[in-house]
Amino acid sequence: MVTKQFTVLNEKGFHARPAGMLAKVVKSSDSQVHMKVKEKVVDCRSIITLMTTAVRQGEEVEIRVDGQDETTLIQEIEAMFLDGFGE
Repeated sequence: MVTKQFTVLNEKGFHARPAGMLAKVVKSSDSQVHMKVKEKVVDCRSIITLMTTAVRQGEEVEIRVDGQDETTLIQEIEAMFLDGFGE
């Protein structure tokens, strides 16, 4: 299992577009991916559950990836967070 902390850079926070992008990448993998926000942990395969976290700009989240491609997948997720999901 790989765990990494990320800061949400998007001005509007973690809304539908970033949630959709993350879910799409996760769905293309067999790994289990969860996002922890404060005490709440959600499955990253669902856009709706990701949006329920209501993460704002500047807040930190923890991403946990468990599976055979965990190293590659966490790097891809990291790139999305660092790029602000293209916004």
